[in-house]
Amino acid sequence: MKTGLQRKVSVAAMSARLLCAISAFFLLTFAGNLHAASFDCSKATSEVEKIICGDDELSKLDQALNKAYLQALKRTDMKKRTIENQRLWLKNERNACKDAECLKKAYQTRITELKPCRTIPRISANSAHGVVLAANCTVWMWGFNNAGQLARKPKSDLTPKNWSRF
Repeated sequence: MKTGLQRKVSVAAMSARLLCAISAFFLLTFAGNLHAASFDCSKATSEVEKIICGDDELSKLDQALNKAYLQALKRTDMKKRTIENQRLWLKNERNACKDAECLKKAYQTRITELKPCRTIPRISANSAHGVVLAANCTVWMWGFNNAGQLARKPKSDLTPKNWSRF
């Protein structure tokens, strides 16, 4: 029969083993995901992906961009354009970077681009021309363009036209 001291030692040893098992579980489960990029860092192949996985700030920016991108895809009127622009951004902006600083700037710019526009009823207007930014981020312009105030070919048009770049 065990004495009170032996029982206390046995319970303490069992508690220590349980604590070690729980610690090992968490270490094995989360060790591969120290940098929580939006993609699986264990499968990173490109140099850019490796830079992102090796930098906490970039990894967080990658997650933030993923969240902004998924949110932007909910705007059905711009979904196709958003997908196309994201592919172009990956190819021409993100993947062109060679270091973390370049990537950070590219990510910050892209996150800003993906944020929804605020409704601004009039950007510029007078008796000769008008420019409006609609809630869906499209730009509508009309009016006389004799001095290039509509930033397009010197053709005047009094019918509002969608002139969106983004």
